[in-house]
Amino acid sequence: MEHHYILDKGAKKHICPDCGKGRFVRYIDTETGQYLPDNYGRCDRESNCGYHKRPPLETRCFFVPFIQLIDYSEKAFQVVTDGGTYYLPKTQVNEVIENGCYVTEFYLNNNDKAPVHLSTDYRYYSETGTIQIKDTEPKPRPKVQPVYFIPETILNATLKGYQNNTFIQNLLQWYPAEDIEKVISLYRLGTITRGYRSGAVTFPFIDFAGYVRTIQAKQFNETNHTKSTDFIHSIIERHHSEKGEPLPGWLQDYKQNERFVSCLFGEHLLNRYPVNPVALVEAPKTAVIGTLCYGLPDTPDQLLWLAVYNKSSLTLEKCKALKGRKVVLYPDLNAFNEWSQKAKDINAKLPGSRFVVSDILERNASETDKSKGLDLADYLIRFDYKQFRKVQTYTEPVTQPQAEIWQIIERQFTGRLIPDVWLSPDKTSDEIYYDLVVLSADCLINYGLDITPDQYYNALKSRESQLLNN
Repeated sequence: MEHHYILDKGAKKHICPDCGKGRFVRYIDTETGQYLPDNYGRCDRESNCGYHKRPPLETRCFFVPFIQLIDYSEKAFQVVTDGGTYYLPKTQVNEVIENGCYVTEFYLNNNDKAPVHLSTDYRYYSETGTIQIKDTEPKPRPKVQPVYFIPETILNATLKGYQNNTFIQNLLQWYPAEDIEKVISLYRLGTITRGYRSGAVTFPFIDFAGYVRTIQAKQFNETNHTKSTDFIHSIIERHHSEKGEPLPGWLQDYKQNERFVSCLFGEHLLNRYPVNPVALVEAPKTAVIGTLCYGLPDTPDQLLWLAVYNKSSLTLEKCKALKGRKVVLYPDLNAFNEWSQKAKDINAKLPGSRFVVSDILERNASETDKSKGLDLADYLIRFDYKQFRKVQTYTEPVTQPQAEIWQIIERQFTGRLIPDVWLSPDKTSDEIYYDLVVLSADCLINYGLDITPDQYYNALKSRESQLLNN
């Protein structure tokens, strides 16, 4: 058996028929040097696309000319040739034509009683018959919907007017101005300075590559609860329509997008903070307040706060940007069960990632809170942010009694976390360290115990077998 189709080993790449990216390696026929039809090949974007269409497995068969072929029995043909009479197993004859048949190379080369064949006349056959790859119609290439972005100039025009920004001014009641300025710069928050949305804060959704996917505009009341929600492209469109003016070219293109909120809020920060554990919430407001409470992600053990947009926006597609990360999800009240199921599904489809759902709101909310569907931000602003900040010093932290830490660890792994997943002996040292970062952060967030990853490890290692054996 011989296979004669291989992936092109050259540097040339083609358009992938699945994802539309120029990362596709096509199969070639080694005997002719020609490409197979352009649906046969493999996309190099194995994690983000994974398309791979192989040519069918084939068997090379050579032509055996005959004078007569007789259906001798259920299992064999009798073949009369110039050189004599032969019996060929039917399983080794792949095709019979008018003056000859095609017999497998394996049988002809490994049988002393095989008839003479023509070495220059051969065909390839699959298990289901003759392979006609060279004549196969290429699979219709799916139409790739282009993605249009909001120009950087539009984003830059919002980066002002903070003195009239209700959301920002409200934050000054609870957090230091210096920290608020850093958060504004980090997430590139802005202001609508004119028109009926004047005073609204803008939350730009900037993707991993730095492109602006959309800009949400939200108006808040004096307690930072939402009054109205809009998007900057809609505001600009209404402005031009009311004046009877044509839409700018970029906006005409942008309106063709299938979805506008197509990335995570804060996704652009994943490049800047490549190893930090991620805190994932529903709304951008909550991500901002989470950062102000727990501090900026200046060290690898601090949380990087991102948002999906709303309850239904927690999807595998968006979370692909978090592949390989340790992620703690904080659903709003009444969304815990839905997000828990989604997290389980995402964990199964993003190898190397770890998504854990926090139940801090479910455990601490009153019935009134639950009826209002409060989010984590509503809960955090009830407390002094200093309670949530880890004191960053160069001195050794005060050692917590290991028994106290162990009690919290037992609570973590009783009904919430799966020991075999978190304490697997097959993990690398890096994976173990970042798990400890997330687990120690979970102690502070869910149980109010402020410890370092090293303290967590020291308390854990003496009794780890108890968790794994339960």
